[in-house]
Amino acid sequence: MPLTTITVRSFAKINLGLEVLNRRPDGYHEIRTIFQTVSLHDTLHIRRAAVGDLNFTCEPPVLSDGPENLVLRAASLLREHFRPRWGATISLIKRIPIGAGLGGGSSNAAVTLLALNRLWHLNLPVSALQEPARALGADVPFFLWGGTAIGIGRGDEVYPCASVSPFHAVLIYPGTSVSTRAAYTGLGRRLSSAGDAISETRLPALCRQLADGEFEGLFNDFESTVLLQYPEVAHAHRFLKRSHAEAILLSGSGSTVVALYRDRHSALASYRAATDRSYSAFLVKPVSSRRYPQAIFPR
Repeated sequence: MPLTTITVRSFAKINLGLEVLNRRPDGYHEIRTIFQTVSLHDTLHIRRAAVGDLNFTCEPPVLSDGPENLVLRAASLLREHFRPRWGATISLIKRIPIGAGLGGGSSNAAVTLLALNRLWHLNLPVSALQEPARALGADVPFFLWGGTAIGIGRGDEVYPCASVSPFHAVLIYPGTSVSTRAAYTGLGRRLSSAGDAISETRLPALCRQLADGEFEGLFNDFESTVLLQYPEVAHAHRFLKRSHAEAILLSGSGSTVVALYRDRHSALASYRAATDRSYSAFLVKPVSSRRYPQAIFPR
């Protein structure tokens, strides 16, 4: 039977280190970060449709089908590049909070590219999807491969790392979105120098440390600024600090706060305490690059 429908998972990411460097000539800031996919995910159901048709629905209805919709933009871009014989009807089941620093929109875009590559029988290598992914957003190329990776430039130059040692994590979404522009503005003069030799070796060393199961020294340059500007984020951060986690840090420019634990028992206790306090919380574990392709396309 020809493939006419496909169901895929779209995983969230956290940042296990994030350094903001100087502003680039194109107006973006140079960053260096460690990306890590985690088990929190959205689900996309995609059905092949007549040529020219691209339709989108979202449950709950938190995303429109307007020009800012990354799923439709990904499908349109793939169609423009490779001229498939079909269209698509896409239904998104949304669990990753929007504007939370978890990369939900970027993940949705990347997984749409991967899914339509199969559904439209394009049979392209993943590397051929890098160009459209990069055009869609800085984090999108990472989600073509997932796992543990260093992102540099705008975050769109991705270099795989050794997989992190297993951990459990609690994510708290404080219910507010952080303005990325305001977060960058708040950094002001505290930006690192793009030519700093220490900066160039910091994240590779941190990747090796994470592979060995050491969680000391994780950092996010946005954290102090965002905690000052957003009391809800600071409150979630203080709450998780009382849980004796191995590490606590912001994901992306916020607003999600991440706490890492070595064992599930400690993470589960923290998760239950958070939900008892009516936080929007998620209990997750890492998704490695080895597992990622199979996890996206469940059997």
